[in-house]
Formats: sequence, C-alpha cells, structure tokens
Amino acid sequence: MTPNRLLALLLGGILAGGGGLAWAQTLTLSPSLTVSEEYNDNVLLTPTNRQSDFVTSVSPGLRLEVREHPWTVTAAGSLRGEYYASQSELNSSTDNRQGSLAVEFRPTPRLTASLTDTYVRSLDPGEVDPETGIITGRFASTKNTVTPAVRYQLTPLTHLRFHYAFGSLRSDSPLANESDTHELGLLVQHQFTPRTAGTLRYTASRFQAEDRPARDAHLPAVGFTHALSPTIRVSADAGPLFREKPDGSTETTPGGRLQYEQEFARGHFALAYDRSARVAGVQGEGATSQSLQATVTLRAARTVTLGLESGVRTTREPQTAVDFLVYTAGIRLDYLVLPWLSVTGGYRYLRQQDEAGPLDLDRNIVFVGLTASIDARLY
Repeated sequence: MTPNRLLALLLGGILAGGGGLAWAQTLTLSPSLTVSEEYNDNVLLTPTNRQSDFVTSVSPGLRLEVREHPWTVTAAGSLRGEYYASQSELNSSTDNRQGSLAVEFRPTPRLTASLTDTYVRSLDPGEVDPETGIITGRFASTKNTVTPAVRYQLTPLTHLRFHYAFGSLRSDSPLANESDTHELGLLVQHQFTPRTAGTLRYTASRFQAEDRPARDAHLPAVGFTHALSPTIRVSADAGPLFREKPDGSTETTPGGRLQYEQEFARGHFALAYDRSARVAGVQGEGATSQSLQATVTLRAARTVTLGLESGVRTTREPQTAVDFLVYTAGIRLDYLVLPWLSVTGGYRYLRQQDEAGPLDLDRNIVFVGLTASIDARLY
C-alpha cells in the first residue's frame, strides 16, 4: 500500500465518519524534510568488488492525525531520494519509501479495537525485513503488513489481546522468493500485585513461500512482567517452539522472549532477546530466528541526545541452506537547534556472515543530516 493510498483511505474514513473534517475534535498535520550526506563504503551491498561513494539523501515526510472519541486515526508517509556523487546511475527518487495507517476504536474503557497497515519499499533488503536483517544485494524489495487487533479488559486485573497479522514480502533479487506470512496471536495477562503480572501467550504462524508447500509454527508460552523498582522493569516468557520443516517433520526447540528496561534521570536502557519462527528475509524460507538487541539513549543536555545500539541476529534452516549471522552497531547524536530544526550525525556498521553460502559482506556508513519539522494543529 503506497503513501498516497494510505492518505486516500484516511480521508475516506474521515468523510464516512461524519461528513467531513468538522467532526474531528483535533486534526494535526506534521510535515517534515530531511537532507543528509553520508559516506557508504559498500553502496552495491556486495560481498566482493566493493564500491564506495558519497550519497546525498532528500526525504520529505507527512503525518496526519485525527482524534474524535472513540476514534483515533493516524496516517504517515515519506520518500527518500538518493543521489550519488560518482555513480549517478544509482540515483533513485522513489525506490525508497514507506507509509503507515493506524486506526483505533475505543467505544468503552474496556474494549479497544485497532487496525494497522505498514508499507516499506527499499533498495536495501535489510531495511525491509529488519527482524532478520538479511541482505541479498542492492535490489528493490517491499514488505506490507496488515494487523487487526482487539484488546478487552475482562476484569480490573485481567485483560486479553487477540491479533491477526498478514505480511507479504517481495523482492527483485534473483535469490528472492515471494512469501506471505499469516500470524494469529492471543495474550492473556493477569495483575497479581501492583508490581507483578503473569502472562499466557500463544502464537500460530503459517509461512507460504513461492512454489513451496505452506509450513506452520506454534509457540505457546508462559511468562511474567515484574517491576523491580519504579524505574526498572523485566518481562519474560518461554515455551516449546513447534516448527514444521521443509521435509514435513516437526522440530521442537525452546522459544520465547526476554526484555529488561531501565529509566535513568537522563536516559533509557533496554536489552531484548527473542527466539521464534520467521521468514528468512526476502529468501522466503521459514526458519528459526534469534535476536539480541541493546539500546541506550542519553540526554546529555536539554537539546542534545546520544543514542547507542548494537545487535546480533541468527536465522537458520539447515535443510534449505539458510544460515545467517548478522551483527549491527550504531551511534547517533541529535542536536536540537530550534524547536523545528535539528542536526543529526552518526555511524552505522553491519556485518553479515552467510555460513551456508556466498553472501558474507560488511558495510560502514558515516552520516550527517538536517531535519526541519512542524506540528500544525488545523482544528
């Protein structure tokens, strides 16, 4: 779904809901424009014959939010044009774009229904599927995910949430296979004490790759969330991961997730681990995926923010020769010059090891950018 289509759906929903914009209690329009310059030492995303270049990016964006109880509707979209100093044949104005639509309906304090649609198109397959981060070269790839969900407060201490997600992944890469993913999820959470809650989670997934039989995966998990202090929270769940393999057999391994979050006077720290069944990027194969991600945000001053992140992801399915290990790291510094103007600079690193194939590669990016944005309340 393109940003234009998202905006059309949003406006159509507004008109259907009450005869125009007059029904909205608030209507906020937020345009933005980012201009950046980066040095990229592997612009073609290739294992060998690496080529570097300076890249100028221009990225206009627009966000529209409408609030009228019990509705909240948000639409956003952006484009990123890339222009190369030496290799002008790589210039692109529309191949990198993204859009989103989020609709929330809350008729009572106990019931919330929502619908989200996210669309990403990029010449970097790792941007399209960041859950695995697998790169197969510089090829246009797209991912669209639609997720309806319902949350219901059963009692003051117990709530449940149900969701269905449909995702489609496409790529022009010769190594890619078109794939669709269906996911059903149910979460039940009960608050035992003001600081501790128990959770029951069940996730069922179906992976449909091009010219291959559909494969299913199931993960029932039991867990908890606990506030160690007013600023520290830990959550975890675990259970058996049942995943159907390409030969029709079922693999049973541990699955689940763990998260630690801590707030500081001037920052935030988060550490997250996840082990589940996923599609192996644009290759479309079902696989077992693990990820460990750490992020730190520090507010050095009222107008200066420093961000650090690092992560490692593995995606493996031996029967189809999928075995990737992806490392990422980055540092980012944001300086708010004016309420509507900020300067950003930083560094990003990626290392991909293809244990079963030829796609070992790495990339370094140094960048600096300028972003102008405003929030205009129109009603």
